[in-house]
Amino acid sequence: TDDILIIGDLNSHHYETPIQTLITEFGYTDMIDKFSSKEMSSSYVYMGLASYLDHALASSTLMSKITMVKAWKINADENNVLDYNTEYK
Repeated sequence: TDDILIIGDLNSHHYETPIQTLITEFGYTDMIDKFSSKEMSSSYVYMGLASYLDHALASSTLMSKITMVKAWKINADENNVLDYNTEYK
């Protein structure tokens, strides 16, 4: 089938090479970008900057069949006091 959906934590920001390669060279569409704002879809905060590493990339044939995408925020923001690093303690 040509209907392909790549989902999950791809450990790469939308603007980084791995995601951009899937978009520009392989024709996938970032469904989060298509259906909502990047700001509303952030899945983590690092040093005060919100972003997302969780993606939903659809092939061109599947894209036309998708009617809605919502970010599911299941990763809780962790307070600096609880992390494993010591610079904030």
